Amino acid sequence: MSYRKDIKAAWERVQAVPSRTFESSLGAVEYALEGEGPPLLMSHGIQGSHAEGINMVGTYVGTAWMGIAPSRFGYFGSALPNDATPALQADVCVELLDHLGVDRAVAMGYSAGGTSVLELALRHPDRLRALVLTASALPPSSRPPVVLAPLFSAITRTERIFWALKAYAPGVMRGLVGVPKRYEPTPVEAETIREVGESIFPVTARRQGFMFDAFTGNTWVRRCQLEDIAVPTLIVHAADDNYAPYQHAVAAADRIPRAEFVTMDKGGHLFLGREAAVREAVAAFLGRQLQPKQAVRVGGG
Repeated sequence: MSYRKDIKAAWERVQAVPSRTFESSLGAVEYALEGEGPPLLMSHGIQGSHAEGINMVGTYVGTAWMGIAPSRFGYFGSALPNDATPALQADVCVELLDHLGVDRAVAMGYSAGGTSVLELALRHPDRLRALVLTASALPPSSRPPVVLAPLFSAITRTERIFWALKAYAPGVMRGLVGVPKRYEPTPVEAETIREVGESIFPVTARRQGFMFDAFTGNTWVRRCQLEDIAVPTLIVHAADDNYAPYQHAVAAADRIPRAEFVTMDKGGHLFLGREAAVREAVAAFLGRQLQPKQAVRVGGG
């Protein structure tokens, strides 16, 4: 009964976030659109979606923005085209901006979502006002051994395996969502960890995207010519991030021309307890790039 109740609740959580569908040249794109202000495109992490992406805008940026949060390739209602790459995902993001009548936007990438916005900055710099990378995958990010692909595919075809980890092995689940080993969370942080653990469900609606991220998207970042990025860039990373190694972020900041770098002393991949500090850092950076109170009108739907 608890399993069925939890999965039903998971679907209800996602469905409670209003979403729209846009037909791009590479298939359907499900996205959330919320708020008023300068447009900000949020690229979610692995096992995320438009629902998590739109919530991240408020968590890591603030409320004075028009959040545009697509589900990336293979997540929920977004198609996974043949020969999908983060470069093609970047092109589709531009199509979405065109659909909404947005000329230029801030792009923000979290975790596995960083690769797509890096490609966006490289391929379409004229469409971006700034680039923000939070806990982002950065070179030399690697993929799991290819021999594990059938196993990964099998365990994401059902909700039961991850649900069993959540229910009976919470320590393992904490590691899977990016909590550092031996991290002692406060009660508030423990609730955040619980919510993030719940947010990976339903797993099956994210299976194709998960496989794409794990075996293509994350390793693709090695191809990104960071030295060619001409968009103002901010990197925010926690020193104890156990998913996206801190040293990779430091090295990336050295390669991106005039990149600004902000270190969170702790908090892991989720920036636990440092959410307000992340917002402050992002607000300070973007405040130097544009006027955050300037409202825009969008079309489409």
